[in-house]
Parts: sequence; structure tokens; C-alpha cells
Amino acid sequence: MEWSAVQVKRAMMSRHLYFLFVFLVAVLVLPLKVGAQRPVVREVQVEGVRRIPESRVRGWLVTRPGIPADSLLLRKDMDRILDGYRAAGFWQTAVIFPQIRVLGRGVRVAFRVEEGEPTRIDSVVLQGNQKMASDGLRSALGLSRDTVLRRDRIDRALDALLRIYENRGFPYCSLRPAVSILPGQDHAVLQITVEEGPFVQIDTVRFEGNRRTRDEVLLREMRIQQGEVYRQNRVDGAVRALRRLPFIVEVEPPRLEVREGQTALVVVVHEGPTGRLEAGAGYAPGNGAQAGLTGAVRLAFDNLMGTGREGRAAWERSGESASDLELAYREPWILGRPVSAEVALSMRQRPGFVEDLLNGQVRVASGKGIQAGVGISSLRVRPDSSGLGVVSGSQAWSLDGDWGFDRRDDRWNPGSGFLYRMHGGWGRVSRRSETSVRFRYGLDAEHYFPVGRRSVIAAAFHGAGVVEQGGVPLEARLRLGGIASIRGYREEAFLVTRAFWANLEWRLRMGRRSRVFLFADLGSLRDPGSGGTGVWIFPAGFGAGMRLESRLGMLGFDYGLARGDSPAQGKVHVQMVNEF
Repeated sequence: MEWSAVQVKRAMMSRHLYFLFVFLVAVLVLPLKVGAQRPVVREVQVEGVRRIPESRVRGWLVTRPGIPADSLLLRKDMDRILDGYRAAGFWQTAVIFPQIRVLGRGVRVAFRVEEGEPTRIDSVVLQGNQKMASDGLRSALGLSRDTVLRRDRIDRALDALLRIYENRGFPYCSLRPAVSILPGQDHAVLQITVEEGPFVQIDTVRFEGNRRTRDEVLLREMRIQQGEVYRQNRVDGAVRALRRLPFIVEVEPPRLEVREGQTALVVVVHEGPTGRLEAGAGYAPGNGAQAGLTGAVRLAFDNLMGTGREGRAAWERSGESASDLELAYREPWILGRPVSAEVALSMRQRPGFVEDLLNGQVRVASGKGIQAGVGISSLRVRPDSSGLGVVSGSQAWSLDGDWGFDRRDDRWNPGSGFLYRMHGGWGRVSRRSETSVRFRYGLDAEHYFPVGRRSVIAAAFHGAGVVEQGGVPLEARLRLGGIASIRGYREEAFLVTRAFWANLEWRLRMGRRSRVFLFADLGSLRDPGSGGTGVWIFPAGFGAGMRLESRLGMLGFDYGLARGDSPAQGKVHVQMVNEF
């Protein structure tokens, strides 16, 4: 039979279509059918586990009851078990491919682990270290013979070794560890290959992003000299010092750039506004003299003309016939030294008296978050025209001192770190023909503990007291209560001579400077009373608040309740900070 060309062409097309159909069935249909028939894991067992809790080993596995059995997934689970045991110091552990047994309509997967003995260090070998002696580096590792070779110990040792190099001018140093098991033994040799990289000196420091602040202001705060050897601990301390400045919002991790043989440390800063206007209002329900609306206005300049100089003015009204006015100026880095001088004038009016305070202080900063200051102050108290007769006129001078240590990661919205402060003052008080000695003291401690990615526990503890011969008069007592001390109470609700109080907050950070929080405050205060015997009182407050960064500025809201208050008796404080 002879076929025409058309018939041959049609036959070839039919054959091509047939092979195409077979190919599609093989590629698309059969895998689905096979996948659908893959047995489902009903039970997972781990055998041979003795030194590590079985629950911990199970936590390393991805294979779980209810998922299809997969040989590739099982092999990856074997690797996860090996990695987990090596992290715990068992470098000779073996994992046998799991046995799969039919269990009803599914399968049971059983991993078999042969743990072996813990692997211990026989010796540590360093290679490639030409600039530093092996004995000194080996002692810094903290890995002695017969120590179990856990992965966390290796990581800590490598970090310590890198820090040594980074703090001695080798920021490009890299390390490559390798573990060699000795044949027939439970010991291993840890070999660390060091690639030291070039020796680096900081020829210049270049700043980016500072439109208002002068370069010399930032450089003096960093305390890094041009031409000095690169040291990572010095660079880290310099970044922390910049972040503590009130006019710097953020500092990016510095980088090194080499141009024409010169190494530059490039620091990118994000400036904040130099001026800050803060307005606050509070409301305390009730019928007393301190009830009703309160308010405060504060104007501050943190970086006058880009020089770091500070000036501030504040007015506050905390109740009827109760107001404060303060003016202050601070001059930083006198004669090119980390010494600042501040002078402040404050005037305070309270029912029955008016007082004027003039204070001068000199402060020294170490660059590591430590500050110390000494000062002298003059205080004058005058009875007002209300005729209450509870306060007599007096004059006092005192010698003051303070110390602080600030290691918070952010001054506006800390997520970790701590802040310690101590202050005290000794002075003489003159009333008519009488003279007495007055002593004031105080201690503040704040700690910030990160909980997860966005939550923070903030705990603060405070103590303060005032002592005077013959008893502490009304105008010299500690004024506590309100937004700055024990929340839930009106401002200056307590006039005491000794006080201990704590503030506890759970914060949810919503942004760089935004957060919502719940708080609880508790105090132990000594009220001297009218008879002089004195009693201890224990106020407690709780509530919630928020700080929100918006286009209008920083918005703050606090709502607090004192112990025994109903919701209608809550104290409200609203704050708005506009920066310019």
C-alpha cells in the first residue's frame, strides 16, 4: 500500500500528539497520584537518647504526625539532630536513617541516635597570626584542655579573638574554625585560621547628615583623635556618646573608607530639631486647693547655633497659688575640656511663701556615660501676703554634688540598658538668730529589659530624704505625687522627709519614639506629722498611657488611679512637645 504525502504527514502528527499526551501524563498526572499515595506519618519516635532530653531532640525535627513521609525531609532532620548534638558538645554522634513501619493507614518513623561520649578539647591550634603571639591569643580564648567542645563556647572564643584584633587596629580580621577528631579518642583539635587583614589608622573623621551641628562639636563628643589606631571599643563608645546628645536622633554604624591612601571613619548622624516647646495639662478631680486643672510650659534649646550650648525656660502651675518659673543656661566643653558649667535661677510660689533659688554647677563627663558634678546654691524663703503664718523667712546656702552613669541605648525610648544617679547637698540655714544644718540626698536606678521584639519592662527605684537639726520645716520637705513620681495622685500630694518608691511599666514600642504602656507605682513615705512623731504611709497608683510621635509633635497621655479611687476619680495628664 502506498501512502500519500498527506497521509504520512497526518500519521506523523498523530504519533507526535500521542507522545505529547504520554509525556504530560507522566509529568503531571503520575506525580500527583504518587503524592496522593504517600503514607502519612502517624507517630515519630526517637531512640537512643540519654544525655539530652528527648523533648529537646523532638523539637529539632520538622517531621511531625499528620504530614506525608518524605525521604528528603527525613535526611534534613538527621542533619538537624547532628547539629543539635554538636552544639551540645557531642561531635561523634551518629544518626541512622529512620526506620519506617506501617501503622494502620499511616507509618511510624523511628530515628536511632548513637550519642557517644562528649567531645573534649585536646589542644587549640592558631594559624596565620603574624602580628600577635599565639600564647596571648590562646589564653584569651578561655578554652582549656578537657573542656567539652560546645558550639557556644567556640562562638564566645571566636568573638573574644575578634575583639582583640578589632581593638588593636585590625577591623578586617576574619577567623575560620575547624574541628578534627583524634582517631579512636573522645578528644578533638580546634584549629583556628586567622586572616588578620591590614593594620588601620583613622586618618580623618567625616560626618554626614549634620546640617546644623558643627563637625568639631560632634568630634569632641566622640573623643577620637585623627591619626589614632582603630579600636572597635573606642568607636562603639563614641557612637554611644553621640546618641546621648539631646539634638541627635540616631547614629548609623560607622564605616571605613579609603581614598588616596587615607582612611576615613564615616559617621552618619540624624539630627533632631534644636528647639523644643513642651506644653502639658493635668486634671485632678475633687474640691481641695490642689484640685482642678494644672499646666506647664517649657521652652528648651539644646543646640544653640550648632554649638551644643543649651538654654531653657519653664513655667509650671500645679494648683491654686502654686507655680514655678525656671531659667537656665549651660556652656559645654570649657577651654576644650569635657567640663560644662550651668547656672539656673528658679522662683517657686506656694500657699504661704515664695522662694528664690540660684544655683551654679560644674560637671565633668568621662565619655563612657559617667558624669559627676559639684555646685553651690543660694536659697531665700519669704512669707507671702496671704498671712498663713506657717512659714517663716529664711536664707540658706548649700554645697551640692551628683554622679550619674547612663548606659541606655536610647534616651527617648529605651529598649535596653540602665541609668544610675546619686545626688546630695549639705548646707546651712539661717532663721532670724538661729542657724541649723540641712542635708539632702537621693538615689535613682532605672533598668530596661527587652521582652521579645517590641516589648520592654521598665523598672525604676528611687530613694530620697532631707534631714535638718530641730526638724524639717514645711517648705523644705520633699514634694511627691503626680506625673514625675507616684502617678494616680495629684501633684505634690505628699510633703515628707523620707521616701522610697518604685515605678514599673510594661511598654509596647510602636515606633522610634512612640509607645503605649501600663504602669504601677508603689511608695513608702515618712510623713513627719504635726506632732513630730512621724508615720509611714504607703501610696500606690496604677494606670495606662501613651507617647505618640506625629506630625504635630510628640503627644502624651497618662491616666492614673490611686489606691481606692473609682474610675471617675482618675488623674489625667496630657502633654504635647513640638520641636523646631
